[in-house]
Amino acid sequence: MTNIIIWNENIHEVENEEVKKIYPKGIHGCIKDFLSTDNSLKIKTATLKEDQNGLSEELLKNCDVVIWWGHKDRKSTRLNSSHLVISYAVFC
Repeated sequence: MTNIIIWNENIHEVENEEVKKIYPKGIHGCIKDFLSTDNSLKIKTATLKEDQNGLSEELLKNCDVVIWWGHKDRKSTRLNSSHLVISYAVFC
C-alpha cells in the first residue's frame, strides 16, 4: 500500500468561479478521484486553509508520496519542514 497526500492551495477553486466549475471538489479532489481507481493507493487530500496547512506531523509520518499542487501562495506552506519524512514528492 502506498500512502499518498494530494496537497492543493485550493485558492483558485474558491476565488475563481470558472475554475470552481471545472474543479468543484478542487484539483486535489479531481486527482484523488482519478488515482482512486488503483486499490494499491491510500489517498488523502490536504489544503492550505486546513489546520497546519493540512500537513500534520502524524499525516506526514505515514506518507510515502506527496503530490503538491501550488500556484498562488507557495510561501504559506510547510513542505520545507516535511522533507525528512517524505521519500518522493511531485510538484505541479
